[in-house]
Amino acid sequence: MLKLPLHCYDEAGRILPPRWLGWLIVLACVDWVLLIFSLASRSQTTTLLGLFYPDRLLLSANLVSTIPLVVALILISQRERLWKRDIIGWVSLLRPLLMAGLIMSMAIQIRTEYLLDWRFTSHSSIKLILLAGFMYCVMRSRHLRWMVEDWKRPG
Repeated sequence: MLKLPLHCYDEAGRILPPRWLGWLIVLACVDWVLLIFSLASRSQTTTLLGLFYPDRLLLSANLVSTIPLVVALILISQRERLWKRDIIGWVSLLRPLLMAGLIMSMAIQIRTEYLLDWRFTSHSSIKLILLAGFMYCVMRSRHLRWMVEDWKRPG
């Protein structure tokens, strides 16, 4: 009996990452996406980053806080290569990396709100709500838990 629907498995019978996980990482790492897009137009990089991050320290803090999420994304995307080399220990780090990145992002966002004297802005409110929802999803997802268990077994 399969734990998940058939579309959640690859050709080898391994559980694929949940579809929402990629979106979660991209939305939580929106700072990296903005940085990459701003670097694409070299002549206006400073202007574009200044629109979203008037304080350079805020951008730096957001980038550093999401490094665990970027590392988790890289590990997930390179899983086949790592498995071929019999490197499996990294699988145990996936959920802790996701949670660490989300907790650090939430802490930076709360610190930013504190520095702004808790003034309401839709951007920061949406980001706080999304981060809290993402943390709940990572903690409670059976799909993610079963995927990690499946990936720990060689084969």
